[in-house]
Amino acid sequence: MYIRRHPGTDLSAVADQVGTSLPAASELVARLVRQQLVVRDTDPASRRRIRLTLSPSGLAGLEAAEQRTTEWLVGVLRGLGEAQLAGLAAGLRDLRATVANDSGAPAGRG
Repeated sequence: MYIRRHPGTDLSAVADQVGTSLPAASELVARLVRQQLVVRDTDPASRRRIRLTLSPSGLAGLEAAEQRTTEWLVGVLRGLGEAQLAGLAAGLRDLRATVANDSGAPAGRG
């Protein structure tokens, strides 16, 4: 998901986002490349830097997973009563406000 939100990102940014070492992130990305989910290109501005983007099959797989998750969540929410939904909505508003105002959020997340 990070690579989709940040097409052309590099390995260091992925390692920061995942919260792992550069070698571990490199192995993770290498597996995704072997599975043809991520494309690794050399940055034309700097041959030492690689750019990462989702492949068409990687994007399709991610979108399919999001669709399945949405369908599951809709099913769960349908089982809640009006008062439960109102309480959940209020809690989510509070969470959003807390996160938006949190100056101590981990760096590199986004």
